[in-house]
Amino acid sequence: MIEKIKKMIEEQQGRNLKFLKDWERYKTKEVTIFHRQLPTAQKINNKINHDYIGVLVNTKVGHYLGNPIAISLDNSDDNKNQEITKLRRYTAFDRVLTELGIHASVMGYGVCLCYIDENGKFDLVEIDPWSVYFDEELCFRIIAGKNEKGDNIEVIEAYDTQKRYYFSKKESVITPISEFKGMKSNVNHLFDKIPLIKFKNNKEELSETYRVRNIIEVLDKMYSDLASELEQFRLAYIKFKGCTPDEDTIKSMQQTGAIGLPEDSDVDFITKNLNIEGVLSAIDVEVRNIFKFAQTYDAHQTREGYGQLTNLGIHFLMAPINNNCKKTIHYFKEALYQVFTFYSQTTEGKWLDPLELSFDFTLDTPRNILEETQIQQNLTGIVSTETRLKLATFVDDVQKEIEKMEEENAMEDAYERDVDEKETDK
Repeated sequence: MIEKIKKMIEEQQGRNLKFLKDWERYKTKEVTIFHRQLPTAQKINNKINHDYIGVLVNTKVGHYLGNPIAISLDNSDDNKNQEITKLRRYTAFDRVLTELGIHASVMGYGVCLCYIDENGKFDLVEIDPWSVYFDEELCFRIIAGKNEKGDNIEVIEAYDTQKRYYFSKKESVITPISEFKGMKSNVNHLFDKIPLIKFKNNKEELSETYRVRNIIEVLDKMYSDLASELEQFRLAYIKFKGCTPDEDTIKSMQQTGAIGLPEDSDVDFITKNLNIEGVLSAIDVEVRNIFKFAQTYDAHQTREGYGQLTNLGIHFLMAPINNNCKKTIHYFKEALYQVFTFYSQTTEGKWLDPLELSFDFTLDTPRNILEETQIQQNLTGIVSTETRLKLATFVDDVQKEIEKMEEENAMEDAYERDVDEKETDK
């Protein structure tokens, strides 16, 4: 097993280092513009970072994970629904899922570990993807730790289809250890598969910003160069003809604004034409390209006329990010079924059939409710109630809505009968 671990580290370490670099870029710790070096003649070197990567990631994650997902059973049961609610609270399910969404958007996938905690209960936690190594027969993560002497080492927590193992790693030497932080090595993890699950951003496991990263780097340079140019106030240069000013002459000129010249000498200015409007126009084009190629929308652009948007207009405005999120949702649902499959293999979750679960993600799409209510009124009596309600974006489950409407109608009928009976008795 040790040789296999060494081989996996050798093969996958480059990818994981890239993940770590991408994460530090998202956290604005390692930004390309911050390390730019200019010639010494360039006295001012502004290094301005515009966090478009953070905007793109947070916009998408908030769009499909900002609202807690709805988990329902095919055969609704109050006791079972209560168990699901308790599980969500105990495992901090919504927070973990949000972190997995952020990891998936930044690095291409998030990693979730399912385990039995010290209380003997099922739990799950997000794992940093750059610390995890995957193989069909063996997966492991690397954790920073200390040995008995207090030296800094790395601890490998490995899983196969049956057991969990611990190893210490110092440089290229990997040694089995009996336990780590009270957790025994070489023990059954109680699941039928390796309990490390990928939450993919897409099939290719690509990040949300891979298409536009170069554009973002160019924009940082354009902003920084423009700011440096303006800050230097080098909009003109002095040209001396027939003389060379010494340092005292330059200081005197700076103080008095005047200069004395020898005979047959002259001085004038070379003005620099700085096309600020042209630079800003080019920046605006690249900003629009970022949001277009990242398949999202610019939440900070002008909102003039947004209040008059019809649902059709909203649909086309939000279509890129909606379609992008829907792809990710399919892969997240697949991973969630695996999470609840592991839960069903525990003592507390043996009541659950994971295939009876439904996961409903609510996209944070604005709606023109006034327009929709008018459509509902106009269609009443023309099409069936089911067909009409399917057109309403504010109705999540048409069948449940119809059942509630029937219950309300039955209650109204019962109330009217009671009133009629009382009137008759009088």
